[in-house]
Amino acid sequence: MQIAVLPLNAGPETRPALARQLSNFACEIARNVTHQEVHAVNYMAQFEDEGVTRMAMVNPAEELNDPEMIKQFFSQAPMQRLVDGLLLEKDGGGTVKVRVFDREDQEVPTSSFEEPFVNGQIFAPTRALVKTLVDQLGGQMPTEMNIDQNLFGTSSAEAFTDFLIGFDAVQYIEKANGQVAREFQPEMAIESLMRAHKADPDWEAPYLTILNLTRLCTQFRIGSADAIEKGLKEIIELNPDDARGIFALGEFYGAVGNPSGSAEQFEKAVVKLRERVATLRKEAEAAKAIGDTAESSSLAAEADNLARDEAPILSRLGVVQLNMGMPANAERNLRRAVELEGDDKPSLGVLSQVLAQTGRAHEIAPMWKAVLDVNPQNPQARVNYAMSLIQTGNEPGGIQAFEDAMAQLEDPVPVKRFFAPVLAQKGDLDRAMDLYEDVLDAAPTEVPVLLEYAQTLKQANREFEVPKVLRDVLATNPDPNTKAQTQAWLIEIEQPKRVEAVEAAGKKVEAGDYAGAISELKPLRTWLADYWKMWAVLASAYNRAEQFEDAEQASVQLLNLFPGCEPGYGELATALSGQGREQEAYNMLRNALAAMGNSVPIALNLGFAAKRIGNTDEARNLAKQIREATGNPEGLRDVLDQLEA
Repeated sequence: MQIAVLPLNAGPETRPALARQLSNFACEIARNVTHQEVHAVNYMAQFEDEGVTRMAMVNPAEELNDPEMIKQFFSQAPMQRLVDGLLLEKDGGGTVKVRVFDREDQEVPTSSFEEPFVNGQIFAPTRALVKTLVDQLGGQMPTEMNIDQNLFGTSSAEAFTDFLIGFDAVQYIEKANGQVAREFQPEMAIESLMRAHKADPDWEAPYLTILNLTRLCTQFRIGSADAIEKGLKEIIELNPDDARGIFALGEFYGAVGNPSGSAEQFEKAVVKLRERVATLRKEAEAAKAIGDTAESSSLAAEADNLARDEAPILSRLGVVQLNMGMPANAERNLRRAVELEGDDKPSLGVLSQVLAQTGRAHEIAPMWKAVLDVNPQNPQARVNYAMSLIQTGNEPGGIQAFEDAMAQLEDPVPVKRFFAPVLAQKGDLDRAMDLYEDVLDAAPTEVPVLLEYAQTLKQANREFEVPKVLRDVLATNPDPNTKAQTQAWLIEIEQPKRVEAVEAAGKKVEAGDYAGAISELKPLRTWLADYWKMWAVLASAYNRAEQFEDAEQASVQLLNLFPGCEPGYGELATALSGQGREQEAYNMLRNALAAMGNSVPIALNLGFAAKRIGNTDEARNLAKQIREATGNPEGLRDVLDQLEA
């Protein structure tokens, strides 16, 4: 049976986050118990905020849904049953009301219940909601779930409530892809999760959710960096022997441009992890000594699982140290990571970079050969071994290694995928195209392979075949950036005269003839609406002609087509600034940098936008981060000096 569950509406003086998450929790348990699909509906509204599209969680009503809304949901989806309800909170207590509607009678509930609670004891109504969903799906609640600890993960209703409210923030950020409402404050969610953790320190869910929430806030630049750092430090203080929190703080420092702090935390995480593993192994031996084999096996398995986390931490530490100019330290930690890893050896790739940078590239191929000696059917190791030979000047050996791999592997397609571009670069185009075609037979929608194949066709003077391949790329519904570049290439093949006009307009902009460029491009806007390069030239021309409203429209169109076009954000910022909309320019660039954290052009533009609205400390901090990230090259020094002035 198909069943949909609406979030509980939140009544007056009621926390909407709790209402939403009670429904989500019940859906999750019902899925796990019955192994059937339960569609959990989410209310989210999209809105524009100073040029930025944002999402907001919505509480549709402070009472039960009206009959028309119930009918509307049935008309929009093919479910047989619909569950809705209402949470009312007041003075620490409240009531949960739940109704079940059937498609055959959408006006009168087939069943319903109303469950009161006092002193925050939300378990009983939540259990009733879970049981209602399980019953509707024809399932039965497991006997062990009669115990609160087994159903809710904790015996503390207070901890459970605070956890749900904090978890709501994680779900909101994920569903909004970081485009949350400006007034959203993750600090409140962190505090709620912290209360849940303190109320039941043995329940792991709040702890892990705090780490996840801080990662999301760091990734999307939501909230105050100081508050995120404070939250991580507090959770580490409460769990000083748990390496996961220390590692998360290291990730945070790396994201905010503090590599030394990141390395320090990663090193601490390794130490704590080793200490914990050693303790578990001692406890396992002690249990074995007294004949408790079950406990001993459990502790030993926990130690083994935990020990596997050391290699990824060492690998991250090695990457940070490599970027800090500490290759010897990086090599030591990466070699240790490789020793701990399984047959795939993911850290060998970074270790290869260290060796190449320190003039020891000749050591790379033997490392990969050692991996192959253990696991000759490892296709990635085969590719890396062949490429390392080619990159160190042994092209014949590398080519032979590729040939051996194709002859000896049970599935040679992964090797063909990387051998094809090598052959294309050597000029063996016919064989390269044969290999690309073999790969595409196995994976016809693999966009990078399709694009490489198209480039090889062009190189082989078979450009007449390229449009079909490009259309195959577009048919896969690729990411917007790939789509924009592919569409541009297709237009350049099929509309060369119009493309020449765009190029001519670009030269006029360079020569200072902005009016001429605009006049050249205006008639092309309809014909080349999907050609991002035309909008880029037009935005630049309008800005330089100080036609800022038109520049804004052209920049928005450019970024809608090609959101990865870094210069486009500079053009849009210039257009907004030219209209006196400095705060909007700053907000837009801040969101852009959250999405493209490694973009130096966007970071520079954001720094100057911050400076224009008086955020001089932020501007100086951005300048410092750019210097550290780029090595302070001569070409950027004057600009960064201006940003810091």
